[in-house]
Amino acid sequence: MNVFTLSPYEIINAWKNLRNDLSKNKEQTLQEKLLRVNNFWWNCPFVNHSINFEKPEEWPTPWELIFENQYDHVARSYMIAETLLLSEICDLDKNSVELILIKDIWDNSFKVVVKANNYILGYENKNIVDCDQFLREGHTIILSYKKNNNIWQ
Repeated sequence: MNVFTLSPYEIINAWKNLRNDLSKNKEQTLQEKLLRVNNFWWNCPFVNHSINFEKPEEWPTPWELIFENQYDHVARSYMIAETLLLSEICDLDKNSVELILIKDIWDNSFKVVVKANNYILGYENKNIVDCDQFLREGHTIILSYKKNNNIWQ
């Protein structure tokens, strides 16, 4: 069942349960946990435009975004990053979590993805990609944001 067909309160509860399980589960590797986060947000309803990457000061909170329940590639990656930052995941360097704007070499478009512990999330469904390999393939980082004192900058 797709959690995003539920009410906003149920989505928030499912998101909270995911974060709690990521924090408590000691059996899964970091890569498995990153993949779970990626897969969770890959199921969200997708629209052409939700939030403007160039204006993080105007972004809604994660909870407001869940109530809207409309996500573009920026909003999906933003929620992946927020999930990682709000979870206590062993072996995750929270300082490594970045939202990055890339030029995608495969379709010559711009996309926002998440970099965490040298992995790329939010680029493909059911997959996380090694960042070094991703860049060797020719993808280009245009701009990046990190969260500092609760502000993306």
